[in-house]
Amino acid sequence: KSQSIIYLLIEQQNAVANTYSEINKRHHLGDASKIDLQETAEQVEAVKAKLLNVQLAYRNDLLMLTELTGKNFTINSLDGNFNAANISAGGVNEWIVKAKLQSPRLKILALQEQVKLAEIEKYNSSLSPKVNLFAQIERDEVTGYGDFGSASNTTSNNMLGVQLTVPLTDGYRSAKKDEAYYLAEKAKQEYEHASLQIEKQINSTWFALNTGKDRIESLNRIVALSKDRLEATQKSHRQGSRTTLELLGAQSDYISSKLVLLEEQVNLILNRIRLSSIAGDI
Repeated sequence: KSQSIIYLLIEQQNAVANTYSEINKRHHLGDASKIDLQETAEQVEAVKAKLLNVQLAYRNDLLMLTELTGKNFTINSLDGNFNAANISAGGVNEWIVKAKLQSPRLKILALQEQVKLAEIEKYNSSLSPKVNLFAQIERDEVTGYGDFGSASNTTSNNMLGVQLTVPLTDGYRSAKKDEAYYLAEKAKQEYEHASLQIEKQINSTWFALNTGKDRIESLNRIVALSKDRLEATQKSHRQGSRTTLELLGAQSDYISSKLVLLEEQVNLILNRIRLSSIAGDI
C-alpha cells in the first residue's frame, strides 16, 4: 500500500512540477501573475514533503519487518490493472461450515469439552454400584474295593449367586464429580459462544468483501470523472478561463480519488485474507 501511495505522489509531484514550469515560463512572458507562481511553488513543496514522509514510513516498515523476520523483503505495488472480480468470495454458508470444521480455536475448545466429559465418565464409574454374577460347581467322587466288592460315592455341589458392590461415597469424590460436570458445561458454553462469534465474523467480513467490489466500481468511475475534469481544467487554464489555483485543485482531487480507490482495493484484499484466516485456511 505505501509503495503504491508513493507512486501516486510521484505522479502528482511530476504533474505539479510541469505546471510550475509552465507557469514560470508564462510569468516571464507576462502572461501569469506572481501569485500564480507562488501558489504553484507552494503546492510543489507540499507534495514533496508528503512524498518524503510516506517514503520514510515505508522504509521504516521494511526495516521493522526485516528485524522481525531476519529476511529482506521486496514488496510490489498493486497492479494498475487491478480487477476486483478476481477476488472470489464464495457463499457465506460455505465459509461458516468450513470455519466450524477447521478453526483452530474451535478445535481446541472441542477437545477441552471432550476431556471434561471423560472426567465425568471416570467419576461416574468410580461412584456407581457394580453387579457381579458368579457361579460355582463342585463334584467329589470316591471309589473303592472291599470284602463285599466295589463301592463308589459321588457328591455334587452347585452354587449360583449375584454380588452387589456399592462404593462408599465421600465428600471429596462427590465434589470432584460436581466440579467435572460444571467444567464440562462451561467448556460447552465456551465452544458455542466461540462458534457464534466466528459465524458473526464470517458474515460481517463476507459482507464487507462483497460490498467492497461495488464500492471499487463506483470509485473507478469517480477516478475517470476526476481525470476528465482535470484534463478539461488544464485546457481551460491554458486558454485563460481557469485559474492556477483551480488547476492545482483539480490535480489534487484527481490524486485524492486514486488514493481513495487504492485504499478500497487494499481493504478488499485484506478482507479476503481475513476470511481465509477466520475459516482456518491460513
